[in-house]
Amino acid sequence: MVDSKKIFDEFDSDKRGYLNRKEIPDAVRCCGLNPSEEDILKAFRVANCTTTKVQESQFQLIVKELRKTSLPDENRLSKVKIFHFRNFGKNADYFETEE
Repeated sequence: MVDSKKIFDEFDSDKRGYLNRKEIPDAVRCCGLNPSEEDILKAFRVANCTTTKVQESQFQLIVKELRKTSLPDENRLSKVKIFHFRNFGKNADYFETEE
């Protein structure tokens, strides 16, 4: 599985320490998930996201919740891996497994 912390860090390019709620759908899709809008809204509630700013710990909860309900988008995940390989090389540790 894709390391959701690294995805968070990629999307938090200005190092503000949070993502805008509007960035979350794209960020979770980069984690290899393909949730519906309804699933994302449910995950926001589970992670107690009450503002437009989603902190890293909340993002981790969102991804964890979506992994329970959302099927992986293997096609998108393959494209992300190919993009990463082309841009960062085969030895970059961008994708880590979670057990």
